[in-house]
Amino acid sequence: IIPKLEGAKQPSVTLFSLCVWFFASGFWFADVIGDSIVVEKVRLEPEHSRGQLQSTCYAWRFFGMMIGTPISTAIHKYQ
Repeated sequence: IIPKLEGAKQPSVTLFSLCVWFFASGFWFADVIGDSIVVEKVRLEPEHSRGQLQSTCYAWRFFGMMIGTPISTAIHKYQ
C-alpha cells in the first residue's frame, strides 16, 4: 500500500513504466556487452585454464548481486 502524499503530484503510470523499461534495457545491454568482453578474453586463456575467467566473472557477479540487493532494499526501505 502506497500512501498518498498531501499536496504532492503523483507520477503517472506511463512515466513509471518508461523509467523501468529504460532501466531494464540499459541493464540488458550492459550485461550483453560485459559477456562479450569476457568471451573475447576467454579466447586468450591457455588451454589448461580455459573457462576459469568466465566462471570467476559469474561468481563475482552473483556475489555482488547477493550483497547489493539487500543493501539497496534497506536503503530504499529506511530512507
